[in-house]
Amino acid sequence: SVPATSHIFRSTDGGRTWGAWTALPDWCFETTILCLRSGKLIAAIRYQPLVDLDIPLAKLGKRLFLADSVDQGRTWSDFRPLRRTPHGPADVALGECHGELSEVSDGTLVATHDRRYPRDRAQLLARISRDQGQTWSPEVYGLTLPGGTATGSSRRGYGTGYASSIVLEDDAIVTMTGAGTCVCIWAGKGLKGRGGAVSYTHL
Repeated sequence: SVPATSHIFRSTDGGRTWGAWTALPDWCFETTILCLRSGKLIAAIRYQPLVDLDIPLAKLGKRLFLADSVDQGRTWSDFRPLRRTPHGPADVALGECHGELSEVSDGTLVATHDRRYPRDRAQLLARISRDQGQTWSPEVYGLTLPGGTATGSSRRGYGTGYASSIVLEDDAIVTMTGAGTCVCIWAGKGLKGRGGAVSYTHL
């Protein structure tokens, strides 16, 4: 079968026109890109090859992968799953994607991603990295209660799917997700919930 390919396009005039492009590895979808304070780009990617392909990473499909660029997206390297140790195994389960990254002022990265399976336990999760995305915390933080669905939930505090975040001046991260019924706020020393989200005392 012909592999599906996603492309990164670049603009040099503030987004008015788009020209040069770079292909990501095959079978990459739903990519979001974060520009770190260092200038490096990190892409959060839903990697999903066909399961019957004879390629090394086929069994790791439908998971959150990352890739780095140090030349403004012209080339991408270190294509890898979310993991706890350098060169370690993937630390995300089947269906733990789509994902997005945020950076706070001390350089800590926060990855938010879906947990899709089992469907009746679907949830929005968060992990943190203190080394620019090379390794990720073993702790997993639930930003919504388990039991949302892939399309969200009308129940207060539930919901998951295609979250988007913004970092505020005080390093709080506001995340919208799912059916729009939940707002989660992450501040420097913990996660605090609104709209029924779970609260955490330390991150």
